Amino acid sequence: MSHTFPSGIAAIASLWILAVSSAATAADSILTVGAQSAYTTLQSAVNACPDQGGCTILIRDSVVELDREVWIEGKKGLSLQPSPELVAQGIRPRIHAKSAFFGVAGTAADSTDPQRPAGWKRWPSTFRAVAGGALDTINPFSRSGFQYNGTIVVVRSSDIRIEGLRIQAGAPQYFVNKAIWDAKYDVLFGNVGVNLFQSLGVRIRDCEISGFFAGVYMQGRNLGGAQPAPGPGDIDLHATAPYSRVGTMGDHLLEGNRIHGNWWGVYDEMEWDLGSTFRFNIFDGNFNRRFRRAIDSSTEATHMAGGFLYAKDVPAIHRIVNNTIWGCPMVVGYGYYKGGVQHLFVNNVVGGFAEITDSTMMPTMRGLDGRQLLSRWSEWLENNVFDLSGLGVVRRDTTRTGISRDAEVCAAIDSVAPCRIPFDSVVEFDRLVQKPFRTWGLSPRALVQAPVGGRTLPVEIPGGIHLGDGWGVVDTLQNLSEKSVGAHRQENLWTMGLSWKSRDPGSSDYFVPDLSDSITRSVLIGRGNAASAWRRAGMPVAADVGARSPQEEGREIWGIHSQENVLNDGSRCWKIPLRDRSGLLRTSLAVDSVEVWSVPKSSPEQSLTNMVPRRWKASATLLPGTGAGPDARVCIDSTPLADIPLRFQLTVSGLDAGGTRTKAEPAYYLMDTPQADYSVGTIRREGPRVRGGDLRIEGRHLVAPGLGDGAQILEVRSLDGRVRHRIALEFHAGKALLDSRAWPAGVFLLSLGNSETGRWTAKGLAPR
Repeated sequence: MSHTFPSGIAAIASLWILAVSSAATAADSILTVGAQSAYTTLQSAVNACPDQGGCTILIRDSVVELDREVWIEGKKGLSLQPSPELVAQGIRPRIHAKSAFFGVAGTAADSTDPQRPAGWKRWPSTFRAVAGGALDTINPFSRSGFQYNGTIVVVRSSDIRIEGLRIQAGAPQYFVNKAIWDAKYDVLFGNVGVNLFQSLGVRIRDCEISGFFAGVYMQGRNLGGAQPAPGPGDIDLHATAPYSRVGTMGDHLLEGNRIHGNWWGVYDEMEWDLGSTFRFNIFDGNFNRRFRRAIDSSTEATHMAGGFLYAKDVPAIHRIVNNTIWGCPMVVGYGYYKGGVQHLFVNNVVGGFAEITDSTMMPTMRGLDGRQLLSRWSEWLENNVFDLSGLGVVRRDTTRTGISRDAEVCAAIDSVAPCRIPFDSVVEFDRLVQKPFRTWGLSPRALVQAPVGGRTLPVEIPGGIHLGDGWGVVDTLQNLSEKSVGAHRQENLWTMGLSWKSRDPGSSDYFVPDLSDSITRSVLIGRGNAASAWRRAGMPVAADVGARSPQEEGREIWGIHSQENVLNDGSRCWKIPLRDRSGLLRTSLAVDSVEVWSVPKSSPEQSLTNMVPRRWKASATLLPGTGAGPDARVCIDSTPLADIPLRFQLTVSGLDAGGTRTKAEPAYYLMDTPQADYSVGTIRREGPRVRGGDLRIEGRHLVAPGLGDGAQILEVRSLDGRVRHRIALEFHAGKALLDSRAWPAGVFLLSLGNSETGRWTAKGLAPR
């Protein structure tokens, strides 16, 4: 079976893949799999790839059937992609499993592993201390075996590339494990296409992923990440050390994919470190077609309407830009458990609600119960277009009069501006029947082109909502404190009917906007946030909205790396390293815009808070950096409360090789205080002590409860990773004399290790 590449994004990505295939560096191994190849299975090629040296695995067969998942663990620099011959023929290799849940005992790498018997992905099945139970302390997979599910599983690996593949299952499958955590919660999960488990920098490009419970599953439970958030009963609560391992998980890229026919396009869980980027993808028809039946099976099933992204315990920042999200009822959904409030959602097309006919989804789809996170975002929703067809929120109406503010027009009927003007004929306009999402308001300004005295003039219609024929502005959004805020500057538009050249998945024009339609042309072309360079004839142009456009051949993306360490540089100033992450180097960098927000602290159970994000007046200057680029020094006009996390947003520009200045994608950074209690999401003001570990400071002693007598090495690092002190300590009864009075003020990372073995026995943060 073969599948041809559509034109546009996929074709560009295909040429890129071909170029990579034919120009592999000497340091990379090139392994081929399939007919007349050295390796007959994907797993054997993966096993042969050096752990750190990198390799490119070229797939030569158009169909690859799996007995077990493809298991990629502890690898760096591995790439899975079609052979140049398949790319030249426009064929994506189809990767699929013989069954939804692999039934062969063991792992792909070791089929005799007794700890993962047949059906191990369904674990834990009970909250008891039995084999496969959540309290089974012998088997390391007992508490979270289901999280390792996937057709392709990437485990604790980095710089992995999955490109140009067709990853399919017959249909989404799910299972329910009853009464797991604390013997009272259920787990509902299912088959997964690509699993990114505690890994870093995985790139999924130009793939088609369909037929799964989750097309892509991401889990980044990094106890030393930028935003670790274990629950009060977490078994690793005392091992949490925020900022001690920042940048080791997350930062994935999904670009130019079509992800469809799943329950969830992306299911993200425990993302505690770096956020990821989703751009130029088409997510279509991701919803639970068995919702009526599934909602009776589990307490968690009521959240499983399906959609583009499910966020469960995700405090990291995601960048969601230039996607087409169609027929996905919960666009960004969560189940009342820490869905995140700071994800960037820009330049996306959202619609297709008319294609979802299950009425039981309507409350969730419209955000009536709060699980539709788009209904509760206000600060970071920008330049999107929402096709509201199917939500029943707008009614077409007619009128014979309107309001003119033109003095000359009003004078013609012996009146002064503003005045009521009779039309030469009936004019149609849109009237709001109910809000699209319960927290949104559409602009009450209605401007239509109406026949007046033989001329066509712009006239306002009282009670109308559109600014142009068939489109308008989202006037107000609501934040998590249930407070409505004005949203005019964010330029989120609504319409009642976008037009596409084709809805046939086999067509090269699939989800390409039909620009012969005036509404589609008005709301999509050149209406996006201009960050990143769109080009025509070598010149930057305004960005289009959505994943596909006739202008896409001129797209050039570059960006600054998000979520670098943010270091306090004074009471109201911070230094942020600017690191190019795209390889498209720029010179003469300048900060085009800077925003600083205070970010609400989430409660342990919900993403709700009584606090409202506050925008601070900010300025930025560039300083010489200590790494590969400059630092931005960001200052705000007043001093924030010490315990409030801050969110920094920077847009920079630079000169390309031709001397043209172009903007980068926005970069985002979260700065939290180590004095925050990460386990329960509350703030405590206490004296000097170590957070996230078993260490504490008592007077002039460092206390490590339970530590035996003997010598230890204490390593003290600043938050940017620099070693400030290495101190030999002699412990007696768990205490060692430590004089930290000479240390400079600040927050430090502490690591305590054995002087002979070098094994670290405790870690934590020490604010002074």
